[in-house]
Amino acid sequence: MIYRELAGELLYTMGKLSRTPFQREPQAFFQGETGLLFLLEGMEKGTTAGVLSDYLGVSTGRITAALKNLEKKSLIRRRADIKDKRRVLVE
Repeated sequence: MIYRELAGELLYTMGKLSRTPFQREPQAFFQGETGLLFLLEGMEKGTTAGVLSDYLGVSTGRITAALKNLEKKSLIRRRADIKDKRRVLVE
C-alpha cells in the first residue's frame, strides 16, 4: 500500500473517531495543524473556517492562520464559494 493511501486511511479513521459519543472535549484531541487535518478528513468537502471554529472552540482567526499554513504546505486547498464570494471553502 502506498504511504499516501495509508495516511488518508488514518486521517479518515481519526475523523470518524472524533464524532463518537465518548469524545467529550474535541479540542483536547484535535490540537494544531495535524488535528485540523484529522478533522477535515472526516468532514464534507467545502467546509468553512467558521464551522471548524465552532467545532473546535477556537477563534476563526486561529483557524484561518492554521489553514493558511496547511495551504502553503499543499495539504489543503481553499477556494471562494461560487454562490457567495465572501465565503471561503476548505477542501
